[in-house]
Formats: sequence, C-alpha cells, structure tokens
Amino acid sequence: MSLCDRCISPGACCKKLRLYRESGEAVTFWLDEPIEEQLSKDELPFKPLDLVVECTDSETGRKYGVFDFMCPKLRPDGRCGDYENRPDLCRRFEPGSGPLCVHYQAEPAL
Repeated sequence: MSLCDRCISPGACCKKLRLYRESGEAVTFWLDEPIEEQLSKDELPFKPLDLVVECTDSETGRKYGVFDFMCPKLRPDGRCGDYENRPDLCRRFEPGSGPLCVHYQAEPAL
C-alpha cells in the first residue's frame, strides 16, 4: 500500500507545487511569455497560482520568476484524474520523498 493510499491530506501535493530541477534549483519562467506555452513544451498540465520570486536577467533585462502551480487534473477526492497519462515528473515522484508530500520528514540537521 502506498503512502498516497493512506494520505492525511489527499491532493495537497498537487494543489500547490513548485517545480525543481534534479539539481534542486527551482525552475524559472520568462514573465514576458505565456507560462502555459512554456509548460506545454515539457508537456506539463500545471496552472500557475502565484509568482513567488521575481528576478531580472542582468544581461538582457528580461524578467523571470518562480511560480507555485496546481494541477487541473486533480479530482475532488485528491487523486489524479488522468493517472495513466500523468507527466513523467509525477511518475517519478516518491511519496514521502520531499516537502511537497505531507508525509515528508526532513532529516535532522547535524
């Protein structure tokens, strides 16, 4: 049985998420281009919620930012409404493996 099957807050991980690269760096988006178009290049269905960080590229002057997103495919019961076609990002996520999951327990600092 998966942690998702006994989650205390089903769908919390998909109601407000931030995208990160494997290096741990937050994914940024140009603010002068539609975010949905930038997401569709990677076949990601997410919808932007909030701009969390805004920066300016020192070389070009273009603004970019980090956003929180939600998944529009989330069902009212907190489960994925398109599980068979979910993005690779979702397929690779291990319940409890990071702060996105309510079951995540950070290792104590040494």
